[in-house]
Amino acid sequence: METVVRNVRDLDQIDRSALERVVGHQLGEGQQLVIQVVPVSPKTDDEEAARVLDRILPSNQELRAFAAQHRPPDEWFDHNEKRHF
Repeated sequence: METVVRNVRDLDQIDRSALERVVGHQLGEGQQLVIQVVPVSPKTDDEEAARVLDRILPSNQELRAFAAQHRPPDEWFDHNEKRHF
């Protein structure tokens, strides 16, 4: 696995435009890109995807447990609200 880190302010305009097309939005001067290059896995099932995520974010399980413990009660949410994603 290879990790590439670039500060947006250090990119020339051509590289910045190309990377903005990759991420799908404009990048800010105070932002940093962290790109990981990993080999393609022949497995694409959910279990393999979870293993890759756990390898990328070692604390992923702790984050999930924390989120489950600290989730706001359902009554805090307007379930009739229109979702925009």
